[in-house]
Amino acid sequence: MTSNRNSAPQESDSRWSIVLEVSAGIVRLPVARIDSREVLVDSTIRLQIGQRYELIVERPDGHAELIHAEVQQRNDAGLLLRWKPAHPRELTALERLFGGNEPILPEGGDLESALRSRSRLVRTSAIAAQRDSVRVLNLSAIKELIQASVDEVIQESGRSLGEEELRRLREESEKIFQEKLTEFQNEKADLHSHIENLTAKLNRTQELLGSEKDREVERDRFTMTRESLIELERTLDRIIDKSANSHNLPEKVELEIREAVQHSLELERSKATDREEKTRSENIELLERKVHRLAKNLDEARSQRDVARETARRLDRRETSPTGTFTPPEAFTNKTDEDPGGRRRALLVDLVSENRQLREQIVKKVPSDPKRGHDPQIEKDLA
Repeated sequence: MTSNRNSAPQESDSRWSIVLEVSAGIVRLPVARIDSREVLVDSTIRLQIGQRYELIVERPDGHAELIHAEVQQRNDAGLLLRWKPAHPRELTALERLFGGNEPILPEGGDLESALRSRSRLVRTSAIAAQRDSVRVLNLSAIKELIQASVDEVIQESGRSLGEEELRRLREESEKIFQEKLTEFQNEKADLHSHIENLTAKLNRTQELLGSEKDREVERDRFTMTRESLIELERTLDRIIDKSANSHNLPEKVELEIREAVQHSLELERSKATDREEKTRSENIELLERKVHRLAKNLDEARSQRDVARETARRLDRRETSPTGTFTPPEAFTNKTDEDPGGRRRALLVDLVSENRQLREQIVKKVPSDPKRGHDPQIEKDLA
């Protein structure tokens, strides 16, 4: 006798057990039969049919899972409960409980042994309590049904392929494989080239970032203004004079300290002067470029205005001609006093003169040290 079940039952021999909570308290009940669909509890405890309970199912090896089950029926065989998972986690718990209990088929391939291994043992009292009669299939009928199903599947799905068709399928498969391989190689080459470009850009970015950091560090490096240098020089002079007057400092040491301090101060003063001159020169050059650009735009605008004015004058003369005949246009010539080139040259002369005066004022405000000699930058600017 066979029955449709998802998995093979587990003969407990009181090795499986369940724990549930009832009104009387928490009880542990022995299991008579259990599988992936239902559990038969060997107990006469009275539970309400149709009620769902939370069970803790414990395997013989000690592994336990929490699963909900619903009471189906109660008879002399015991209490039958069917699994009713309330959450996907409980489905996973069922798989963990019964996933490793797959039946092992006999090695000999005997159909009767295989059916017996896949069947489950049910008490006749339990069957009688559920149904008045059952249908039974003998072994020969099962074999005939299996053989008929196998023959039908072979007839529907199996037709032998010819040699020519096999060769064609093989060639098509090889062609598709070569296309996929070529596509993959091209994609790999593109990716390699893209990676190289990204690597080069990354290296370039890192170099620029490093240079920018160095530039910021150089810009933020500690510098002293001219006023700070003068104040420092005065302070050191007072300290040295005080030490010399108190006769605590030898004359030789005093001279060496004065020379070292003077050298350091002169060096810092020259750096500050060069830095100020460089900043002023950059500002002046920027202003000069702006003036040249504005002068160029002004010349172009004036030239376009003069051309448009002359064209309008010639058209007006042609329309007002008393003879009505066409008069050829006169050649357009700029007058000497309206020559844009002359105006531009005059403007540049004024700019150069103002630039020289400004540089002379800078030289007067920041005189060069006689020990340093002439400043080549100033001489170059004044040339």
